Amino acid sequence: MKRGPSAAVTTWKVAKAFFAWCEAREDDFASPARSIRKPAKEKSRDRVLDDAELKATWEAAGTTGGAAGALIKLLILSGARRNEITELARDEITPNAIELTGNRTKNGIQHRIPITPMIRHVLDSLPAMGKFVLNDTDRPFGDHSEAKEKVAPAIQPWTLHDIRRSFASGLQRLGVAPHIVELALNHRTGTFSGVAGIYQRHRYAAEVQEAFELWSEHIEALTKNKAVAA
Repeated sequence: MKRGPSAAVTTWKVAKAFFAWCEAREDDFASPARSIRKPAKEKSRDRVLDDAELKATWEAAGTTGGAAGALIKLLILSGARRNEITELARDEITPNAIELTGNRTKNGIQHRIPITPMIRHVLDSLPAMGKFVLNDTDRPFGDHSEAKEKVAPAIQPWTLHDIRRSFASGLQRLGVAPHIVELALNHRTGTFSGVAGIYQRHRYAAEVQEAFELWSEHIEALTKNKAVAA
């Protein structure tokens, strides 16, 4: 609870799930989490960074520099989940895209993130050493909380996941169709659920590419080309 209601609820959920897993495997084991009440009421998050906040966050990330600044910039440009970037490996980067296999995504479905010139610039600014992109070692980047704290003072309270929500909202404001936004986020609901989604995913590859390029151009316009000098 010291870290906030959301952290408390998440911990409660994980504990209950773990002990339920234990119960299913041990006949004489009773979950001690059964009597623990939910510590707080969940609130649906709807925080979206507006253009001014995105600009301030981008510039703060540029001032911070290094892996921490690159993490924030890549999250802004890609709309990816935090772990998809903090654990980004060099062998997941091709000349034209970041290619994530199913075991690296939350829904288990492979995801392709087109590399725009701005994304390429951020990637090229990092040392070309080690297995992982953000760290010049063979360990993934683990200081995402510290990275966020370095940039956070630029705007009102926010979370790293708010950047992903801002990416989706921003694409919609730029006129990108909802089903293309879903694909850019690697969501598979509605139109793209089931077998049909496998084929439609490939059909809209060009549209997804255009969406990422449009978003990068938007961020570049917001920052007045400061991205290429960061």
